[in-house]
Amino acid sequence: MAGNTAGYQTNFTGLGGTQTGGVASGVVATPVENVEEVKAGVFGQTADFNNSTGGSVQMVTKRGTNTYHGSAYDYYFATNIGAANSWTNNHTPCNPKVQTCDLNNLNYTPRPSKHREGFGGSIGGQLTPFNSRLGKWYGFFNYEGLRFPNVGTYEHPVPSATLREGVIEAPNSSGTYIPYNLTNAPVVVNGQTVNPSGLDPRGLGMNPVVSKIWNSQLPAGNDPNYSSGDGYNVIGFLSQIRAPLTTNNYIGRIDHDFSEKWRFMASYRYTKLINTTTNQVDIGGVLPGDTLGTPAAVAPRPQIDGYLVTGLTTNITSNTINDFRFAYIRQFWQWGSANAPPQVSGLGGALELGDPLISETTPEGTSCVNNLAPYNTNTQCIRQRFWDGQDKQVSDNLTMLKGDHLFQYGGTYQRNYDYHMRTDNGVGINNQIVYWTGNYGLNNWTNSPYIPSTVPSSQYPLFENLYSEVLGIVPQTQVAYTRAGSNLTLQPVGSVAFDQSVTPYYNV
Repeated sequence: MAGNTAGYQTNFTGLGGTQTGGVASGVVATPVENVEEVKAGVFGQTADFNNSTGGSVQMVTKRGTNTYHGSAYDYYFATNIGAANSWTNNHTPCNPKVQTCDLNNLNYTPRPSKHREGFGGSIGGQLTPFNSRLGKWYGFFNYEGLRFPNVGTYEHPVPSATLREGVIEAPNSSGTYIPYNLTNAPVVVNGQTVNPSGLDPRGLGMNPVVSKIWNSQLPAGNDPNYSSGDGYNVIGFLSQIRAPLTTNNYIGRIDHDFSEKWRFMASYRYTKLINTTTNQVDIGGVLPGDTLGTPAAVAPRPQIDGYLVTGLTTNITSNTINDFRFAYIRQFWQWGSANAPPQVSGLGGALELGDPLISETTPEGTSCVNNLAPYNTNTQCIRQRFWDGQDKQVSDNLTMLKGDHLFQYGGTYQRNYDYHMRTDNGVGINNQIVYWTGNYGLNNWTNSPYIPSTVPSSQYPLFENLYSEVLGIVPQTQVAYTRAGSNLTLQPVGSVAFDQSVTPYYNV
């Protein structure tokens, strides 16, 4: 009931898991080692499965037998053995346009070391002696673990050395980049002194908050050829990041034969999956536990799912059987992140230092804007949500064989309880205050006296955004408020939106 598992959750159909674009899967993982039987129906389902318009798949968990049987297995696939480095990692991130290249000290990026591994074991057999007064009890247990350390190359945009000093560079009509000093003191650029340009009407110079973020919370760039930069104002910080995916699956089944006519079973499976995504990454060591210059993924996607089913089968006569079942399933998933805390103490909200050159796509397929700040604050990537669905089901089916005819009678009652929370409004606004710097096309700068005549109109967007960032001009802020109660009372900033619902279901 929690939406599709290919969009909201990490499912089990990919190599190590996928969050979007994968084939939909079940709520709880089903390792092959614990499956005894599979039955698939594509159309014409019987009455006890008529609440689905598509196909139905039934899987039976293995049952213990009179003798003990077990298994142990391990699967290891490594890309860190004998694999070549990528061109992106293996090139020399040195551009003579903006820095002096030391050919004796080439700064290569090493090959990421990663692997995938699946391992586990199972055991099943009779739990009590044959002559036990407790009757015959059988058990089957299976554990499977999946590990995907997921170490990969990560690149984040950072301001160039000149932009950190308050100097922006924009190409003229001939394509030559011209430096414009927005501070109140001379700055040396490529060996030449650039005096203040006088383009700041307030005469305040570079914004101190922006200067602190750029010069103390962002590592120096090492890749001027960054594809989303221009090599003059924005370059890349190329490093490695670890975003592991870890899964633990536990399956158990117990059977008890009271007599030849009465049989009891109970099966439980539990899955805990933690997928650390790169939807939000801290490269500045600003968030607790992080280190400047070491990218840290801070947007985990935990899932905790469990499924319990118990059943009592009764042979009433040689041709009449009754099956009673009780099932409980819990589906919990959460989108975690650090949200959008201010980068500087005392700042009323997070500062999003945007730039038109920057656009990144995460492995999950989400387009994240990695702005010129230590961590991204865009809603689509940092929004927090959770779903806690707890469903109970009771069913009873009577099967009768009369000559060549099979008759079945039965009914089902299901109670679905759903609890959902979110911090965003579903469009692009989160419940944390964020200040946007950069023009974002919000203001008309045509004929502005603060754009030099040497800047052609085609370069206005670049100049306007860099100008706004350096001087700390905030054209827009954003925050989503929530209301609650019968009077829709406005809640404090940071309050979340949530809903709780109960959905009953009947079937006879």
